[in-house]
Amino acid sequence: MATTINGTLHHQDSASDTSSTSSAEPLDVNADDGWEDAEPDVENLEVKDFYSDEIFPTAQAMLENARKIHGLDFRGVQKSLGLDFYESIKLVNYIRSSAFSGVRLQTKDISSKKQFAEEIYLQPFLPDDTLLFCLDELEDENTPLPNGSASGVGENDPRAKIVELEEQLQRLQTQFAEYRSTVQKALDERWDAAPATSTFASTAPNVTERNGANDASRRAEDDEAGYFDSYSFNEIHETMLRDTIRTNAYRDFIYSNKNLFVNKTVLDVGCGTGILSMFCAKAGATNVYAVDNSGIIDKARVIVHANGLQDRITCIRGKIEEVTLPLPPGGKVDIIVSEWMGYCLLYEAMLPSVLWARDQYLAPNGLMIPGYCTINMALVSDPDFVDERVGAWKDVYGFDMDAMTEGIYDEVVIRQQKPETLVSSESSADGKGEVLKTLDLYTCVANDLSFAAPLTLELSKDIDSLDGFVTWFDCFFLPRHIPFTTALGRRLVTSLKPDKPTDGGVEVVLSTSPRTPQTHWFNGLLLIDRTKGKKQCAELKKGQIIKVEVGFAKGKQSPRALDVSVAWEVEGGEKGRQTWVLK
Repeated sequence: MATTINGTLHHQDSASDTSSTSSAEPLDVNADDGWEDAEPDVENLEVKDFYSDEIFPTAQAMLENARKIHGLDFRGVQKSLGLDFYESIKLVNYIRSSAFSGVRLQTKDISSKKQFAEEIYLQPFLPDDTLLFCLDELEDENTPLPNGSASGVGENDPRAKIVELEEQLQRLQTQFAEYRSTVQKALDERWDAAPATSTFASTAPNVTERNGANDASRRAEDDEAGYFDSYSFNEIHETMLRDTIRTNAYRDFIYSNKNLFVNKTVLDVGCGTGILSMFCAKAGATNVYAVDNSGIIDKARVIVHANGLQDRITCIRGKIEEVTLPLPPGGKVDIIVSEWMGYCLLYEAMLPSVLWARDQYLAPNGLMIPGYCTINMALVSDPDFVDERVGAWKDVYGFDMDAMTEGIYDEVVIRQQKPETLVSSESSADGKGEVLKTLDLYTCVANDLSFAAPLTLELSKDIDSLDGFVTWFDCFFLPRHIPFTTALGRRLVTSLKPDKPTDGGVEVVLSTSPRTPQTHWFNGLLLIDRTKGKKQCAELKKGQIIKVEVGFAKGKQSPRALDVSVAWEVEGGEKGRQTWVLK
């Protein structure tokens, strides 16, 4: 029997022990002595039903009950799909995992091997699942032992059954040895690909560290594996789903524009749990391709089945750049939907994958959701937080721990900034405002995501000091492509106020501004480093102009990190330049 402990398959080799005994003292089928003693050693099987706690004495009895009572013809599916031994194992575990999630599959629900092609289904879903040990028996159940066989006994002789069972046992031992090896190999590969989760392990030098391009390539691969692995766990998806501002923005736009989705083909890039795919299917989309490169896709597949949407949604695991969508040659999708945004919008660097999908799959006049994004920046005066974050180290239980502030100004602080700490005007007729960069998702390219842009900010109140800058993003969901470069586009976007999102309309704005309700993205705070004798900022007055040049660039340490730089000049006052990292 097999049990699963900490994700690793372990076997209790009772069958092997029996085999060893049999090899040392082979059963003499022509001898009567000891026949009565052998009979009690026959093991009584206990095969658990797929959809209840009922136990059956044989696999055939359980499967026949599943066919008659539950409408699931396991043997029929085996034959129609031409399943081999390992595929049959996957099918058993697929059915059991679906049942655990509340999905009662019937024969008609299992139409393709792709539904249970993932290697995860080689791992037993139930510990000690007797059915897995009976699959070989199912293959041979209709093949009687022929007369005149090597056993030398008749077909109806009970001893013939013993010979048959011995032969089956040998085949099972061989096949399960191969099965164990296959599962262990798959698990080993998965664990080898997983990055170290310890902060110390990730920063400590590697004794086998290689230099040059190979080492950089290895680190990039580790970062990439770690990125996708982080999305395999429930917590991050629970956080996103509980963010009602985020999720309602997609739902409201999709459900308010169902006419755009009826009978359409949709691609969901980075689908996660599949929530956006299900919104699209419920809105009328005929085919939705849900793609994700993390282990969450296995749960998404079960969720899709649990909600009866498996005929409309196809879950595919892999990078969008590497998978092949089951489209006809030259086929395109009508809509691309994705929730790709990271902290400060561009952290995680997922947008290039969405743009690649756009260029590869989106039909002419297709729809991007969202279609436009803006990166925004404001001036901040927040002496209370500066004192809390930096000044508190001056006295910790009576000890000076100022050394702890080293590097404290080098990183972007992810927090929800209080709106009263923003001290710049939102917009004005002469072009001053807080919109730093506009991204048109229909036309922008990957190179546009590293940029330097000027911004003119006007103080909205008197302040004692300029403590830093805060950045956030807004996403615009519009039912068609209206270029920002047109007067209509600029007027339409500026009329959709992020702090007053449309409720149930055809246009929706998702804002992460400090002036709007908090989202799981929060804001990115860039604190100015005024330590170690650096020039202190003088008091500033309402109406003073501060010109900034802001740069966003891919992180130097990791391709999914983000470096933000700001050069600023206060009208009649200080000048400064600083870079922050988000990693």
